[in-house]
Amino acid sequence: MKYFGICNPTAGRGKGRLILKRLQEALQRDGHELDFVETTAHRHAVAIAERVGREAVALKAKSVPQIYQAIIGIGGDGTIGEIAEGLLRSTSSLPLACVFAGRGNDYGRSLGLTKPVSAGAPALELDPFEAQYKAIVEGYTTMIDVARVEYNDQPAGYMINGFGFGATAIATEIAHRFRRLGKVAYMIGAFALFLNVPKPHTIELRIDDQPVECFETQDFSILNGQTLGGGFIMGPESDLRDGVLELGMVYKKIGRFKLAHLVKKFRQGTQYQDATFAVRKGHRMEVWVQDRPAACHKDGECFDQRATHLRFEVEDRRLKLCVPKAVAELFED
Repeated sequence: MKYFGICNPTAGRGKGRLILKRLQEALQRDGHELDFVETTAHRHAVAIAERVGREAVALKAKSVPQIYQAIIGIGGDGTIGEIAEGLLRSTSSLPLACVFAGRGNDYGRSLGLTKPVSAGAPALELDPFEAQYKAIVEGYTTMIDVARVEYNDQPAGYMINGFGFGATAIATEIAHRFRRLGKVAYMIGAFALFLNVPKPHTIELRIDDQPVECFETQDFSILNGQTLGGGFIMGPESDLRDGVLELGMVYKKIGRFKLAHLVKKFRQGTQYQDATFAVRKGHRMEVWVQDRPAACHKDGECFDQRATHLRFEVEDRRLKLCVPKAVAELFED
């Protein structure tokens, strides 16, 4: 079999390039081939994946056998999200295989490719790389939801895992400044929030065709997967294949000690029991920020421009992913 790899060499403080080498050695050992490109800039992976995907579409139209069995993404959630966006743009049916090399790797948790989110998630029988490698070569695939995003009335690609608004986005921005410290960067971001809790935003929210609701919130997350920020279980009931997004919101003004209490609950996925937390679910979501533009991030990547208007719409089971056999069987149940 022959595969095409897209690697972010700087992911995980250089872990991306090391994992690429390990992947090359494993594929060669088992008689497979790998062509690959290393990314050099933000959104470079989108362009590469779209090009390879369009080439695959052209071959299929001519009834010519495909060159590649799958595209393999090597990097963090942001890189994997960019590759997914490129494939979706191309309309190719090539599956995406994920080899995680970032700091958070939240998407992998919901897929059973890194640490499991909860007791209901499939446990890893192997180390994460071996599980991800088996997902590539065993050939099991499943179709996963994605969400199309508009940001300030402009197309902003697709969300594969999650979107953070307000406090979580500020923490992500701070963590990004300290990304050379690896996972410790997320702890720095959380501690910075504790020292300086942001003021609430006034937002209007519409879910599907329901009436518009008005809230004051310091933070909300919209989830397709289950975790954000390196393991915070922001969407404990979220499902990658149910055609629904899960929005969790702190809808009352809170101080630093209440925030610290909520952070503990986010780690455990028990925030739904808290009186300051609200949950909404839907296929389409639209948010208007009424007071001042807000910090946001999508799949761990922060937007340069603050948000005033957001739209999300699920595209059901649009992305084909390589997954371990246990995950494929779980999703088929």
